Amino acid sequence: TMAGETTRTATATVPTLTLVSGAQMPAIGLGTWKIAPDDTKAAVLSALQCGYRHIDCAPVYGNQSQVGAAIKQALDDETLGSRTELFVTSKLMTQTLDPEDFKASVETSLAELGLDYLDLLMLQWPAPQQSPIAEQWCAMEALVDAGLVRDIGVCNFSAVKLGALMDGDDITTFGECRIKPSVNQVECGAHFRQ
Repeated sequence: TMAGETTRTATATVPTLTLVSGAQMPAIGLGTWKIAPDDTKAAVLSALQCGYRHIDCAPVYGNQSQVGAAIKQALDDETLGSRTELFVTSKLMTQTLDPEDFKASVETSLAELGLDYLDLLMLQWPAPQQSPIAEQWCAMEALVDAGLVRDIGVCNFSAVKLGALMDGDDITTFGECRIKPSVNQVECGAHFRQ
């Protein structure tokens, strides 16, 4: 849902969205997909200097270390007053990662980014053939419990898959699943519609 609050930046007022945890996520962010590693630090730093406060990244993009270098520089040069001014999203590629490996993957992301926690972690592209989505979701909840992640969500889930997760149809055998997805980020564009 759209919150009435906004985040003030150097150049604009950005609307925020209220997530399940109560956190405010800037509605506009910089996606780092397809930014070449050699260009990433400068691109992210420039975005932060222009007022962006939401950075979207993923290990599969191959540039999280450079995103982390930009965040560090922005904190050092006081472009960012503190870590709490920044909202960082990352993702897990469930097609190639088992739920028991989620924690290690997030810890690697945190090390690359130079952060203690992620604001939002998402399952990218549902892959129930790798492991049941319910099992993946329970592993995500454990990351919230461990303090490594503040909110969890999904990417590119169809209405059917998202409904099954939220209604409990896919999680009835995993009684511990209890946190609703904060976000369903859906990729779309002129050449890719879903």
